[in-house]
Amino acid sequence: MRAVPLSRAQILPLLIAVPLPVGDLAAQQVADTKFAPYRGFYPSSLSVTIRSETPGALVSYTTDGSPPAASGGQPSPVTVDLTRSTPLRAIAYVADGSLAPTNIDTQTYIILDAPMRWNGTSLATSSAYPATVIDSLASLPALFVSLRPSDFATVRDSGTGNIGQSGGNEAYERPCSAELWYPDHPRYTGFEGFQIDAGLRPHSWVTTKRAFRLDFKTENAGAGFSSLDDTNGNDWIGWSTAAGASGAYRGIPNLAHDSEYFHPGDDGNPSTTTLERGGPVRATLRSISGDNHWELRWDIFPAYARLTVVRRNPAEAYWFLYEGTPGGSLSATTDFSVRPNGTRLPLGTAWTGDEWAYFEDSGLNRALYVIQHQPDAHTDSYWTLSNAMTVFGF
Repeated sequence: MRAVPLSRAQILPLLIAVPLPVGDLAAQQVADTKFAPYRGFYPSSLSVTIRSETPGALVSYTTDGSPPAASGGQPSPVTVDLTRSTPLRAIAYVADGSLAPTNIDTQTYIILDAPMRWNGTSLATSSAYPATVIDSLASLPALFVSLRPSDFATVRDSGTGNIGQSGGNEAYERPCSAELWYPDHPRYTGFEGFQIDAGLRPHSWVTTKRAFRLDFKTENAGAGFSSLDDTNGNDWIGWSTAAGASGAYRGIPNLAHDSEYFHPGDDGNPSTTTLERGGPVRATLRSISGDNHWELRWDIFPAYARLTVVRRNPAEAYWFLYEGTPGGSLSATTDFSVRPNGTRLPLGTAWTGDEWAYFEDSGLNRALYVIQHQPDAHTDSYWTLSNAMTVFGF
């Protein structure tokens, strides 16, 4: 499930800010982008059309592997002329924000008559490769990986470990798109490709060789929020498999500490989540822990979400935690927490004693508001962990 933090001008007494549609709520989302023609290998330059069927939709796209933002777009449909091999990534949205934007779709196009090089050597002109090598590429299945160029530089140039040893490389994982493509050939009849978001990290390296690893997220069984994306694609939680505060500790609500239920990524303590109700006014999700001692209910409305602890293990204490990354990354000096008395403090400043607060990224002019709507006598607190994530609990 993905959700969108409110702008500061819209701050309301909410538990979690504006979730994107679930089930029948899809009617409140911009229609998904469609590409024509489809990804694959093409003999020469081509034009690709990207469209959304939603009236008034705008399409924003990138051609360098970076994820596009829901801003600066052009009216649908959009035509993109490609003269070289290109990862084409697009998102559709409406300017007034009345509908949630689409997810980011990725289609990669390989142009066979464009210059192609391997380890600095031209595939088309070098005597090291047979004349048929270019055409042969289009007859084999292919895996396309797209990511922000600066992120690829981090993955390529970082990490430790020899061949066969992964080392401690979780901190260098970066988000990417992975596409599996099958050629139009009888031997692949019935095979279907796919596109999926993943993480790319260094696996091992020696001298000039680099081995990479794709990590596919396994957070769903934990029955916790792993992402909270705003309309520009900034993730206000940022869960990943990276160690500790860099990824694996993040999430909402991270409720039961001892048994680790309701925390994204905790597949060793799986819970079952069902959609009980879907509609334009409210969607209801119910999660039950694997030991049947815990039960949570999320009621998701167009403007906010409410969490109710229906049942708990009486032998175990619990709390609601926001452990995440306001605006996509935590800045201890330029991001802020705001307390009920109006005190505005840099995120690097810890405090105790309040049962609601909001967390703002001043550069984005957005804030996430979290409130406990049933006061108690327990101490509530805020601090940061390793200057990488918030820890706010009540």
